[in-house]
Amino acid sequence: MFLALFGGLIVLGAMWLSLTDRAMAPLRPVPPTEMAWIPPTFTPWAIPTLWVYTPEGRTPEAYTPALTPAPVSAPTPLSVLYPTPCAPPAGWLPYTVRRGDTLYRLAWRSGTSPLLIRQANCLETDSLQVGRVIYLPPTFFATPTRVPCGPPPGWVRYFVQPGDTLWNLSFRLGVSIEAIRLANCMTDYVLRVGQPLYLPAYPPPFTPTRTPTRPPTATSTATPTPTLTPTEVPTGTPTPTLTLT
Repeated sequence: MFLALFGGLIVLGAMWLSLTDRAMAPLRPVPPTEMAWIPPTFTPWAIPTLWVYTPEGRTPEAYTPALTPAPVSAPTPLSVLYPTPCAPPAGWLPYTVRRGDTLYRLAWRSGTSPLLIRQANCLETDSLQVGRVIYLPPTFFATPTRVPCGPPPGWVRYFVQPGDTLWNLSFRLGVSIEAIRLANCMTDYVLRVGQPLYLPAYPPPFTPTRTPTRPPTATSTATPTPTLTPTEVPTGTPTPTLTLT
């Protein structure tokens, strides 16, 4: 019995040493295990089946809805998304701005207003850049009808005098400036001394309006005060002197 007990202790000690050595042994790296990648599979969505109600005595029929793809709309053109903020009126024609053109001169020749031309061409200011294309009414491009010029019957020939101008001649004779220019085929508004000019009658002398002058204001002048200078007063009577001859 003693031997059996001793033998059991030896077996237990051997087992304990074996467990201790295994726990104290260094950890060895374990090589990674390669895993195969399996691509996912997509299961198509099952279309639900609708059962249509039928009266009694008839076999119900399965109704499977058909999927209709949505129509693909065409892209909206940019001209619709961003419309032109202003457009020239109907009938207006393009014109290329030249050197010397101004908005007011073009409006006068077109028979319209500068504001209307600005609005029709989206102009932010009244200034025009040479070479820019703008739109103008058709009256601007119409060939002007030449009006025959010449003195009407009864007009007399007059020679321009110093101080004469179209304005004061029209004022003195009661006729418009344009009538005088048309009668003399003038292209400007300048008169030169000695220039022959046809007028309805000889103009009366031109008396320029005198500008009233303000009368001088009287100013008081200080009168100098005389200064008294003291004179020497004799203090005694001179003594006569006897002279022997």
